[in-house]
Parts: sequence; C-alpha cells; structure tokens
Amino acid sequence: MSKNLDDLISELSGKRKEVPIGSLWRHIKTDTLYTVKDIVVVESDLTLAVSYKRLGDTSHLHWLRPLDEFLDGRFKREVLFKDEVTDGSNYRR
Repeated sequence: MSKNLDDLISELSGKRKEVPIGSLWRHIKTDTLYTVKDIVVVESDLTLAVSYKRLGDTSHLHWLRPLDEFLDGRFKREVLFKDEVTDGSNYRR
C-alpha cells in the first residue's frame, strides 16, 4: 500500500472521467447492459473498483469489479448521444 491519499484521490478523479457515473456499458460475453453507479476504493489494498447495476433491474443488487478488469475488454461503453462524450476519445469504445 504505497499510495498516499492525494495520489489516490487524483487517480480516482481521472478514472471517473474515463468511466463516468451513470454511463452505460455492455458486457461483451452476455450482451447485458449495465450502468455505472460509482468508482470506489477497495479498503484492503486501495485498488479502484467499479460499482455497477444491470440496466432495468429493479432489485437492489449491485456488482463490484476491479477497475482493471472492467476496462480490459470485458465491457464496451455504449454512447447513446454524442454529447455524452466530451473529447471523443471513448466514443463507441
């Protein structure tokens, strides 16, 4: 655990831009749509993780996956409107 709090907050801020709260992501294997609830810190090792929920699910079930796994190609960002993306770098990613 060599990260200090300032580094962690900076990393968290940057990742929230890459994986915005409320953004839609499609799980490639299951073709299921999910919405991101938040980027969180795993207390035991200070890694970042994504809290997400299946779109349209009325239960209170949320999933948590390490951010590295979330961004390794298992999920693809779904952009419904071009103005959801600020710089175009993740459009139809």
